Amino acid sequence: TYIRFDLSGLNVETSQILDARLVLHLFGSRAPIGAEIRVIGIQDAGLWPEDRILWRLSPSNPKSPKKLDSFPVLANLKITDSAAVDASGQIQISDPKLSEFVGQQKETVTVMIAGRWAGRLLRFASREKSIEQAPALELVVRQ
Repeated sequence: TYIRFDLSGLNVETSQILDARLVLHLFGSRAPIGAEIRVIGIQDAGLWPEDRILWRLSPSNPKSPKKLDSFPVLANLKITDSAAVDASGQIQISDPKLSEFVGQQKETVTVMIAGRWAGRLLRFASREKSIEQAPALELVVRQ
């Protein structure tokens, strides 16, 4: 899953970001115990139309000039118990590498979420399905 956040509306420079946390809502009625989620920072991969990511331009395409494994891993999360997922299915992912990456971006930040869970798909709510449960990027900035 690729997610892009618009940073252009921030009232501070991105270099003032002290901490960044990715907030996702899982579909499903139970915590995916044993699931592993990796956040990869995507930059300099070209621009995509706002309404979709074109597969031919995506780093996931084997023919892409910039392969997915050339991008930095920003965070790893393993869901070891149900406490990692709240009652609404929300998970939060934070790591100093994620915060540093977000602080280096200018107008947008793009991340790719990769995961596995015993051969099953991990599905997340999108803004098209639920504004309240859409992926979010929470930021702590220097005052």
